[in-house]
Amino acid sequence: MTAVLDRRQEQSERRREHIAELNKRAAESDLRLKRLYDAIEAGVADIGDPALKDRIDGLKAMRDQARADAERAQALLENFGGKAVTPQMLRKFAETAHQRIRVDGGGYPRASVDGR
Repeated sequence: MTAVLDRRQEQSERRREHIAELNKRAAESDLRLKRLYDAIEAGVADIGDPALKDRIDGLKAMRDQARADAERAQALLENFGGKAVTPQMLRKFAETAHQRIRVDGGGYPRASVDGR
């Protein structure tokens, strides 16, 4: 059970790191968009430039996708990763382990019984 709990914890940590990276990506895209808007307002960039419009659209899409991915990952973490191990989960684990260890005749393999 310790290994199972450790894996769950590692998965939760990886998901949190992934969410942080997605949020960082969204924030960076926002910052880039702000700089572009500032350049347009200052007259440095031409709003009619098709390349500028494509860049703005690309940054918006990147930002929106990162936010949506972060929200989905956060929901998964809250719904599945954050659940505590319950007595029912332990019972199911024990039942499954018991079924997988038993041999067809109803006993246990010799290696399981005497440790060989």
